[in-house]
Amino acid sequence: MNTSKPRFRKSSRSQGTGSNCVEIALMDEVLVRDSKLVAHAACPVLEVTPDTWRGFLANIRGDRF
Repeated sequence: MNTSKPRFRKSSRSQGTGSNCVEIALMDEVLVRDSKLVAHAACPVLEVTPDTWRGFLANIRGDRF
């Protein structure tokens, strides 16, 4: 397991306002969080496997949602 601090980056589809974005960090797992909740002490983070993340992105690109 990677114990370093995650480095989150904003979605390339972000509107630029900085407050309504999905942020991801690539570690051993893919971490996903909502940028407007980052200031909260208990900001939830979704953790998925790289294969699950790739499948999610493929479904988005394939307009399956």
